Amino acid sequence: MRRANRRILRRVNSMNDAASMELQRKQDARLRRFLLALPVYCAMALLLFLSSKNGLIVATAAVHGIAAMAVVNILLFLALRSGLNLRANDPSLTWLQMFCASAILLYVFYHFDRERNFALMMCLVVFLFGAFRFNIRQYLFVTMQFLAGLALVIYLLIRFKPTTADFNLLALQWIAFALVLPFFAFIGGNLTEMRQRLRRSNEELNTALADVRDAAWAQRESEARFRNTFDFAAIGMAIVSLDGKWLQVNKALCSLLGYTDAELKAMTFQNITHPNDLEADLEQVQRILRGDLREYQMEKRYFRKDGCEVWALLNVSLVRDPDGKPLQFISQIHDITARKAAENALLDSEARFRATFDHASIGIMHSSLDRRILTVNRKFCEMVGYSAEELQQGSVRRIHHPEDSDADQPLEKQLLAGEIDYFTFEKRYIRKDASVFWANRAVSLVRDPNRNPLYFIRVIEDISARKEAEEKLLYLANFDSLTNLPNRAMFHDRLTQALALARRRRENLAVMFLDIDKLKEINDSLGHAAGDLLLKQVAMRLASAVRASDTIGRLSGDEFAFVLAGLRGTEDASLVGRKVIETFGTPFNLEGHERVVTASIGIGMYPQHGDDEAALIKSADAAMYIAKQSGRNQYHLSTGRR
Repeated sequence: MRRANRRILRRVNSMNDAASMELQRKQDARLRRFLLALPVYCAMALLLFLSSKNGLIVATAAVHGIAAMAVVNILLFLALRSGLNLRANDPSLTWLQMFCASAILLYVFYHFDRERNFALMMCLVVFLFGAFRFNIRQYLFVTMQFLAGLALVIYLLIRFKPTTADFNLLALQWIAFALVLPFFAFIGGNLTEMRQRLRRSNEELNTALADVRDAAWAQRESEARFRNTFDFAAIGMAIVSLDGKWLQVNKALCSLLGYTDAELKAMTFQNITHPNDLEADLEQVQRILRGDLREYQMEKRYFRKDGCEVWALLNVSLVRDPDGKPLQFISQIHDITARKAAENALLDSEARFRATFDHASIGIMHSSLDRRILTVNRKFCEMVGYSAEELQQGSVRRIHHPEDSDADQPLEKQLLAGEIDYFTFEKRYIRKDASVFWANRAVSLVRDPNRNPLYFIRVIEDISARKEAEEKLLYLANFDSLTNLPNRAMFHDRLTQALALARRRRENLAVMFLDIDKLKEINDSLGHAAGDLLLKQVAMRLASAVRASDTIGRLSGDEFAFVLAGLRGTEDASLVGRKVIETFGTPFNLEGHERVVTASIGIGMYPQHGDDEAALIKSADAAMYIAKQSGRNQYHLSTGRR
């Protein structure tokens, strides 16, 4: 924009200068014409003076004529110098001078005594005026003026009847003068037209020279702009010969490659091109020379002067002459080393990410917002037994356990709404072989720069072993590892729940304690392994003697306890006690040794013998000891009251 404004300003200034020069030229031309007319007036004054001396005219008339010519020329000179006639055309000055000259000549003619000399003088004056001032049409007008003047003189001669000449001879002389006068006017007019044509030719030549100067100036300015653009471009630029030699290089290219201008011009681009890129570059050069390409672009490596590699984006075009013959290459070389380093870093980062993704020890899945599987890693495929292609053909619902498929939907909605950044959730998956495993999932959401959700990232860890360990620990915390019966803690928990239900339903409930008689003797005689086997067999017989809804627990080494809910009364409790005692009637096979083992049982009833856990346990425990003291192998119903 600034360059355009400067060009417009220069053009306006040039036009103003041209207008001023044209005005000055016209002023100078008028002044020159005025000065050219001065000799004619001087000649006329000299003729008047000589005519007066020789008695041709009266001395007073000569003086008056010379004075009139002096006044007219002084006034014209002052008008030209003051610039008053700048807007007037050239003929205006001509008509004024012609009028003044005619008036002076007519005045002088009135006083002439010798008409022949006067006629010769008039012819000379008209010729001089024609040669310096007038064109042909103006000469015709001058002729008409002199003819009018002739008529006036003849009138004066007839009236005053001069005695110095014969009237008839005078008339013939003036008629001859009138006939000769146009001939002299014609000759003078032709000379004037020749001068005008010569002046116009000079003006046209000057205009052509000015145009040539303007074109040369524009050419120099264009070349200067190109040179500045070339030299101060922010990227490397070069003009390269057809054989690869650097002809011209700019500062940016020298800075990029580390060479001076002279050093580069002594080399070819082949000298500093990386060998792995040279063949591809030369192939493109041949294609552009054959006309297959108008230009080409490629990324290539150059060797700097210090030996380092520099990546560049190369743009090459070919300059041809009007006949299509190749002349030279124009190369633009942009430094992309930083960009290539960033690209390589990105590629390395992507490779590391891909390696991390594929070789991670946990499963990773990308899924769409509508729960389609986009990508999965190798570990997840191993976890579910499907290939990546098989998984990408369906929804994640196919591998979810039906009971857990939508369990985490509320959390996904919170994640989509931006209320949480991620969530973890445990759920079950179904393998291709229909087996089930537990997994812990950490789910996050990828968004675009405008915070619009794109896809989910699900990190899936197989926690089947942990779940089994947790279940085992939970089992060990609540069950006896030897008999698989509830332990003391679980028994008390079941008793608490059963009591709460019995109170709500107003039902009877019994707590029954059982102690194996003489277990110590078996451990001492057969060993602890036999004692443990006995406990297992006792647990199995006890479980077969009660309902599935009843609870049996092992409280200590040889002590077991029962929770019997929903009883009608003490009769039901006594029935269960007898049934349990009867299960001990069959001998136990202990590693080849049969032994008869008995048990003592104590029973406490709710609400008869207690309304809370502690009271019931105390009543049953006391009744059990009474059964032992009464001879063992029997049950005893507590007789306690609240």
